[in-house]
This record gives sequence, structure tokens and C-alpha cells, in this order.
Amino acid sequence: MNRILILTANSGRHYYFANKILEKYPDNSSVILNGKAIKRSLFEKSKRQLKRPYTFLKNRVLNLAFSKDGKNLDLEKQEKENFYFGAEEKFFFSKHSSHVLDCVMKDDRSLNSQRIVDVIKKYKPDIIVVMGTCLVSKKIIESAKVVLNIHTGLSPYYRGGASNFWPFINNDLDKLGVTIHLMTTGIDSGPIIYSEAIKFNLGDTYPEINCKAIIRGTDLMLLALDKVITGNYAVAEQWSKGLVYHSFNYNYFYAFKYYRLLNSKKLNCFKSTQNKVTTVTNGEKLYNE
Repeated sequence: MNRILILTANSGRHYYFANKILEKYPDNSSVILNGKAIKRSLFEKSKRQLKRPYTFLKNRVLNLAFSKDGKNLDLEKQEKENFYFGAEEKFFFSKHSSHVLDCVMKDDRSLNSQRIVDVIKKYKPDIIVVMGTCLVSKKIIESAKVVLNIHTGLSPYYRGGASNFWPFINNDLDKLGVTIHLMTTGIDSGPIIYSEAIKFNLGDTYPEINCKAIIRGTDLMLLALDKVITGNYAVAEQWSKGLVYHSFNYNYFYAFKYYRLLNSKKLNCFKSTQNKVTTVTNGEKLYNE
């Protein structure tokens, strides 16, 4: 029986993901929580900021200038996640608390701390599944035969953070989606098992679509786990570099721009999410032209 280890964070969407896997594989799954947390000293934070002083100062200024739009988008994201996933944490701890193997603590530097690595190696997982953590170290990736990641974005077109937000900014809505891929040390760059463009309705916003991507992506993760467990999975290497966005690429000006695009109806919301991109089903590329 394959032993599954879930590495995730601690918001409603993360508990939803863990709940679905634990419901399907209750006898051989465990969870490590709080995997997003990273403990950095003031010196380290300052050093990171000084690597990009212009970007740091620009973001500070634009965050102040467009704080209303940024806070509105943050609030909308939280409201949508509460709507879709608000009951998941309570359900997790009422039904699955015994499956918590460990949690990243204040004394840990991150999920990649030696203490957590030792916990993982002692558990000896066959499969690790990841959602919403910090970048996972090579030591963790090498701790299991297969490490799967859910990326709420359509790789290789959009990788990194907020990958279902930037298509709105770029008026590139065909590339809203979700990806299940083998994890590597790169950013959402591993070979793909499943990917899908997300169907959306006219009027759907980024927070709404991202929640739909999480739900559909969780379903695809369960399909991928079935394939891995039975030894019938296949992968497709990513065929382009695409666009990669980091946290420092975002500031509240883009929230302002996002709302302006929505209100002006300049977004091309009538593009087909099925006929413009290449997606993957169990390693098979689907060329939709």
C-alpha cells in the first residue's frame, strides 16, 4: 500500500485539498501543515529588499497610491474562499486531526528545515503531494518516489504566483487553468500529468475562477494519484518557458488595473477556454487549435 504525505498550508483551500485526499485514501495518508511559513530575520528581509531596491521602493509607493483597490481585491479573494472553503478547517480537525504528522513551527526556518526533513524521511512516504507551500527543497523531493504539485495556473503558459490573476492583466483569458505536475526544484516547471483550462462564465472574477481552479485541480490530483498508485501514469515535458511571476512583480497598481479592465469590459471574456491552448491528460498533449 502506497504511503501518501500531504504538504500544505493552513487556509480553507488547503484544508479542502487535504480533506479530499484523506477521504479517498484514509488508511495511508498523513499531513504536514503550515508549509507556507518562512522565518526570516530582519537582516535577511532587508537583504532581500536591497537586491531589488527600485522594485521595493516602487511597490511601496504604488501600494500606498492604490491601497483601496488592493485591499478590495484582497477582501474579495477572502470572501470567495470563505464561500467555497469556509467550513473545511473545522471539518478537517473534526474528522482528520489524527492524520496530522507535524506542523511547521515558529522555531523551524521553513518546511525545508532539517527537523521537518527528518520527519518526512522517518515517515518514508511513497508519494508526496504538495499544495500552497514555499518552494520545496531537493532533500524533500528526493524523499519519495513521486512528488506531485498542484499549480493554480496553466503551465507552462503561466508559472509562479497568482497565475490565474496575470491572464486578466494580459487579456489572456484562454490561459486560466490548473496543472498537476511532478515537482522539481524549478518554479512550476516539472513534467505535467494533467492540466486543464478552467471554464468560466461571463462576469466571473479572478477570485471566483481561482476557487474553481482549486476545486478542479483537486479532482485532477486524485486522478493523478490513482494513475501513480497503479503505475499507469505518464507525463509530458513542458514545451515552453512561458511567463513566470514572483511576489515582487505584484503591487496594488495591478489591482487597480484589474478593476479598470473589468469595469470597462475590455476583457475578451468570449474566448473559448477549450480551443486555444495545449493541455495534458495523463501525459498526452491535447493540441486544440
